[in-house]
Amino acid sequence: MKFENRYYVDKKMYEEYVSKVATRKIIVSCVIILIISIILLFIFKADSFKMTMSLAVGILALGIIIFIQPIYLKELLNLDFKLHNGEHPETVVTFDDKITLKEGNQQISIEYVQIKKYYRLKRSSILMFSEQNGIMFVEDNFTIGKKEDFEKFILEQCNNLDKIIER
Repeated sequence: MKFENRYYVDKKMYEEYVSKVATRKIIVSCVIILIISIILLFIFKADSFKMTMSLAVGILALGIIIFIQPIYLKELLNLDFKLHNGEHPETVVTFDDKITLKEGNQQISIEYVQIKKYYRLKRSSILMFSEQNGIMFVEDNFTIGKKEDFEKFILEQCNNLDKIIER
């Protein structure tokens, strides 16, 4: 085993993941749509139907911006609660010939080539293996291996990574 990371996930870690990774693209897209709808409101002043449609799209985009993060976080916390029967087990991530995450009775293993992005957040780091799924770990919590050596190791192992995204 080259590296082992142990931690207990908390609500603040999930909040940071939701706001800085999971919903970021949706919010950016909705902000763009909201700006366009506001511009179209001024362009279509003379056409009440088009103006109403622009207003409706703008209100929908604003609603998504306001509610997506709390809804996503609630669903994530509910899933965590159901998976672990209300317990908060220790999470153990090992980095050897593959990456393995074990949390309570749940376990997932993935190959390094599956890693698409590496996000370094304030409270945790995420190795994304799909658009919405990743392996969370805490860089200061290595029990085997050193934080200083991990960055070089992971960038060498993950052929699809060329940098760490700081958020």
